[in-house]
Amino acid sequence: MPQTLTLPDKLDTAAAPRFLSDLLAVRGEALTLDAANCRGVGAICAQILLAAQIAWRGDGCDFTLQGHSGISNDLTILGLADLAAELETRQ
Repeated sequence: MPQTLTLPDKLDTAAAPRFLSDLLAVRGEALTLDAANCRGVGAICAQILLAAQIAWRGDGCDFTLQGHSGISNDLTILGLADLAAELETRQ
């Protein structure tokens, strides 16, 4: 069963160190990010999210994003429109 990481209300610069630390703590395990309560994502956390996707893929572990409607616009603005859709469908 995958680990679940509930994302904070905002993934902004202030949230980046903790977000990275939380991800590193479960590296090598299947992970589901619960973004249901997240309403914004900044460039640094989007970069961390993208790097995590690549790392988990390289590790052969599932990495999914659920409930991302609150951050999909931010991801689109940052040029990562396909990221959320890919992470939601990847099982």
